[in-house]
Amino acid sequence: MNFENEFKSEDLELNEELNIPINQPKDDGAKPDLINLQMLMVSSSMNHEYVRKEYEATKSFSKKQELMNKMTSLKNLYFTARKKMADSSPERLVVLENELKIQKTQALADITLH
Repeated sequence: MNFENEFKSEDLELNEELNIPINQPKDDGAKPDLINLQMLMVSSSMNHEYVRKEYEATKSFSKKQELMNKMTSLKNLYFTARKKMADSSPERLVVLENELKIQKTQALADITLH
């Protein structure tokens, strides 16, 4: 199983831009690195929210297109990691998504873009 090949090339480029490492699991059938999956989910989810706020604030059509592409890539990263986590640790996935909801509510409540 090649973990990295499951991400689209633009998602991997965005992942490198966000400085989120993607580790490949061993080919011995071991579960994907849960810490890595959690980091991907949290980073892509939070970044998606910041990009969404910027998208809502911008008036430029070309900037909106750019931000929409970025949100799509972040969404793809999140759901690819989520599927891996659901397969390997569904109970941890439930906890992580609940933590993410709380984190987003607290962290993004007072955020305004300049």
